[in-house]
Amino acid sequence: MNHAEIRTRFRHTIGTEKFQRFVAETHYANRLRFWQEQLWDPFALEHGLDLDFPTIQDCFAICQVHECELETDTVPVVYGTPVTPTQAELEVPNTLFPCARLIAGGGCVVGHQQSATVQFCPECRVAHDHWESQAFQRNIASPDSREIRLFLAAKASHFHADSDAERLFRYYKTWKPPRSANDPTVNDAVTQITELHSRLRDREMDAATELLNDARSIFSISHPDGDDAIILDHCKMHFIAADTIINS
Repeated sequence: MNHAEIRTRFRHTIGTEKFQRFVAETHYANRLRFWQEQLWDPFALEHGLDLDFPTIQDCFAICQVHECELETDTVPVVYGTPVTPTQAELEVPNTLFPCARLIAGGGCVVGHQQSATVQFCPECRVAHDHWESQAFQRNIASPDSREIRLFLAAKASHFHADSDAERLFRYYKTWKPPRSANDPTVNDAVTQITELHSRLRDREMDAATELLNDARSIFSISHPDGDDAIILDHCKMHFIAADTIINS
């Protein structure tokens, strides 16, 4: 069997979730962990495979999400002690682009090394760019944007509450309503979202739900120019946050 055939059969044997975790763990390790051996050894015995760890690592040098073969690139080394992310913040890269690898960590002590060679997934880099366009440039096309929902969950994870929905609600309460727009259609959206924001902050859930259903039409508005485009995307962020809170 070639590497692709091994991966296909192994995934079929252990299931997708375990396969993705197995692949991710092999990227940085220098041996199989015990739980990986428990999965690999029976499979290898059944199929007559006698592979050392470097060969196993080469076989599984793919992205666990997109299953692309990893490519090599030179990226800048970044020094400093990173802030420990919350689990929700980790969900963004782990779910969308785990192998983008746009930088390499150099540790907390600044050294002389300025660049490093990494293996990366090209599809992860495309997904990373798309996420940035959604989360930061705010070119939001869909009320079901997965990128925005993960972004909001990551932001809300710093608020203390018993549930994800309540954390997001507390984060949402800190938001200001969108400002007025020049475009009449966008300004109508601002009026809808401002009322939705007010009702939801006061926990008037029945009224907020009705307003939410009416406000979905803002995603069919033609994207305006200039500041009105920013205001419309602000309205869309409000809608997605409210939708997540109400329907969680």
